[in-house]
Amino acid sequence: MKVKAWILDVNQEVARDQSQEIWLWAIKEDGERVLLIDKGFAPFFYVIPKEGVSIEELEASVKSQVRASDLVSLKVVEKKRLGKLTKVLRVELRNDDVIEQVAKHVAKLYAVKEVLEDDVRATFQYFMHTGISPSSWIEAEVADSPISIEGINIPAYLAMATPKPVEDGNVPKLRVLALHVIVPAFMSSPSPDRDQIGVIAAVNEEGERWVFVNERGDDKPLLLEFVKLIQSYDPDVVVSWGANKWLWSFLIERSKRIGVKLDIGRQKVEPHQSLYGHFSIIGRINVDLLDIVADDPEVKVKTLENAAKHYKVWDGEVIDQAFYGEVWESSGGKERLVNYASKCANAVMGIWKLFSHYLAQLSSLIKYPMDYAVAASPGFRVEGYLMSRAHQLGELIPKRPEVVSFETYRGGMVLEPKPGIHNYVAVLDFAAMYPHLIMKYNISPDTYVPEDVAISDQVCYVAPEVGHRFLKEPDGLYKLSLTALLEARDSIRQFMKRLSPDDPRYAAYEAQQKAIKVIANAVYGYAGWVGARWYLKPVAEAVAAWGRATISTALKIAKELGLEVIYGDTDSLFLRYDQAKVEEFKRRVFEQLGLEVKVDKLYKRVLFTEAKKRYVGLMEDDSLDVVGLEAARGDWCEAAKQLQEEVAHILLTTDNVQKAVEHAKQAIKKLKAGKFSIKDLVIWKTLSKPLDEYKVSAPHVTAALRLKKAGWDVKPGDQIGFVIVKGSGKVHERAYPYALAHGQPIDSDYYIENQLIPAALRILEVVGVKKEQLKQAEVVSLLDFFTQQP
Repeated sequence: MKVKAWILDVNQEVARDQSQEIWLWAIKEDGERVLLIDKGFAPFFYVIPKEGVSIEELEASVKSQVRASDLVSLKVVEKKRLGKLTKVLRVELRNDDVIEQVAKHVAKLYAVKEVLEDDVRATFQYFMHTGISPSSWIEAEVADSPISIEGINIPAYLAMATPKPVEDGNVPKLRVLALHVIVPAFMSSPSPDRDQIGVIAAVNEEGERWVFVNERGDDKPLLLEFVKLIQSYDPDVVVSWGANKWLWSFLIERSKRIGVKLDIGRQKVEPHQSLYGHFSIIGRINVDLLDIVADDPEVKVKTLENAAKHYKVWDGEVIDQAFYGEVWESSGGKERLVNYASKCANAVMGIWKLFSHYLAQLSSLIKYPMDYAVAASPGFRVEGYLMSRAHQLGELIPKRPEVVSFETYRGGMVLEPKPGIHNYVAVLDFAAMYPHLIMKYNISPDTYVPEDVAISDQVCYVAPEVGHRFLKEPDGLYKLSLTALLEARDSIRQFMKRLSPDDPRYAAYEAQQKAIKVIANAVYGYAGWVGARWYLKPVAEAVAAWGRATISTALKIAKELGLEVIYGDTDSLFLRYDQAKVEEFKRRVFEQLGLEVKVDKLYKRVLFTEAKKRYVGLMEDDSLDVVGLEAARGDWCEAAKQLQEEVAHILLTTDNVQKAVEHAKQAIKKLKAGKFSIKDLVIWKTLSKPLDEYKVSAPHVTAALRLKKAGWDVKPGDQIGFVIVKGSGKVHERAYPYALAHGQPIDSDYYIENQLIPAALRILEVVGVKKEQLKQAEVVSLLDFFTQQP
């Protein structure tokens, strides 16, 4: 029979006869959840012969060295290696388990120059080979009757032929469960050996809620109820915060410790760690919102509460995880945490709803299941798309570099800002510049002409400054990939114009075009990533050089029109706004460079410091847009960031320097007088490596060591929140994790000298204010001190 289904998840299995099976977990048109099993795919790799070795000799050599029981077939095919057509050998094996061993053995043969695509996962090979994608619809001819598989409670069908893709942008109604787990540990990271689970809260998209509470000092009943919920509700997506960082590893180990089988997958197995460090729940999608928010620079300190506030799905109190144990034991504390867990689960669901359509479309585009797509870095996402396109174009996929060496090259043009306050400044966005340049000059690893190759410049584009050459024809992988992306995006946008925003299809298409835009704009960054499969330094240098030349031409046009340039940064220019001249500027740039430029932002006023990439602008609605300053960074305390924003807002809205200075002096006086909340003084820094690899003591490292001694699990990537307390030692010796600092006297002088004054002065020195003017506020009389006490 024929079925139409939407692919949710994929995994690979080895059958009893040792053949490869691809399992597609899917949702049929009528909403039924099914498993489709394709036994007709054999994983493969390609072998390139050495120069002087015929393809027949290569085939004979490989065949003699590979066990017949492992080999499915040998095929001579034509493929391109960096644009050059060549005959290669495709080696198909019985299953993915033997690929690595056989490929290593074959690579050592005399006749072999290179082995490729042995490091591509079988499931990804399958998607490339069939043309289907996760988070997309397929049509499959399957057996009329389902087969029985132990541990699988949904119908499983054998595919009778290779599934085919179906054009349908809609996402079926997914069953989504948002979770939040509270472990009331005392001043330490939750330990599965020591700490019991206090609360598990779950909510679905319809608002139905489940809350499981540890009532009698035993979390086994709670965990059993949780497993029962997952098995009975049978969600397609499980979404939470910190799932890959700590939650699933904790739940897995805790379950083992107390004798609970955490078999919550559709294959009745526990979650396991998979590609990109994420945890896979077979047959379901495990989404960790922390992986999404990690890409958002607007959320400085990466906590659920901060993210939820940013996305406007949170209000009310915040209970810090460090104090869960203390709250749990307090009067009424258990009820507070039960309610808080539900509130957090609601916030998780709120953020999921904002991103769900986008994640599905991103998954479909790069051929990674949704949870892989979320966990992967931007470079891997671009690479997923490029690998798929390369396969379609008959281009062999290079190996990923085993040893990544750091290389530098000159990047985009950044102009020196004009320090001071400027009125009516427009930010002109050249964001599409790099994709445009790559397509215009056919910049790609497979079109690059090495320096030692003699060829006429007439058939090449030559990059300014660096002199790298790229063939004008044929079109390279990057150009073909970007062209396909942008044509698809244009087609979608044209179709959206015919739809009402209320049309159910509108949101799906909007998400699709956003996913395409994100990948297209990330290709330039991918070109400069030394860990990329297609990394080639001349490609990165050439794109940057043409970018600088483009901005230089745009600057000349601005000068000809009499437009004052205030600042320029890579792919944007800040110009004194004159509507008629800006419109003419946009017209000439398009005419001369073929680039569309748009006004991205319009500031009523903007303050530039002397440093590049550091400014603050006043928007039309009187809100502030802070870039690069302390107020926009996570490694300054909240009191300093808030003061900087307040001082900037006063200056930009009133132009009253004295008022801004007085405001800063009052903030300093309050801090000196002890009128502060410790939370406003917490400084956050991220651990970039294991603690034992730090050679120089730094405050956040000392704080992390104290956390570790207290029982916290501290590892690279953790954000460490600390405060500086009074004492006679060096600054780093007086750094305490804020969770352990209660009762310690805060060193207000440190915060005044190293946080508040520098943050305020960054703004005020632009208008001539000196540090000494702010330091006058440090003298606090006894009368001030006692009148300011609460």
